[in-house]
Amino acid sequence: MISFNISGQSEMIGFCNITIPETLMWVDALDEWNITIDGALLSVQERTVEYNGTHYSIYFTSETSTVTIQVISKYVIPEFRSFIILPLFMIATLLT
Repeated sequence: MISFNISGQSEMIGFCNITIPETLMWVDALDEWNITIDGALLSVQERTVEYNGTHYSIYFTSETSTVTIQVISKYVIPEFRSFIILPLFMIATLLT
């Protein structure tokens, strides 16, 4: 999941374009992206998703008062677990 806030003048409609590299997040089909605005899920008709072979571009409109956008996909690169860092430093120290 990627989450961020946008803000602008209230009661205005704004356009949002999000470009996400496939190496960060990906889906099996373009309609599998879940986009929420302040917790409300956008329908497939309310957004446009394009794929150019390396990046996904997601377009939608929303009111530009302060809102929270969440982009959720089925697949995301895993985070590096913090419990692995200490043994790696210990091994590196022993090798030197």
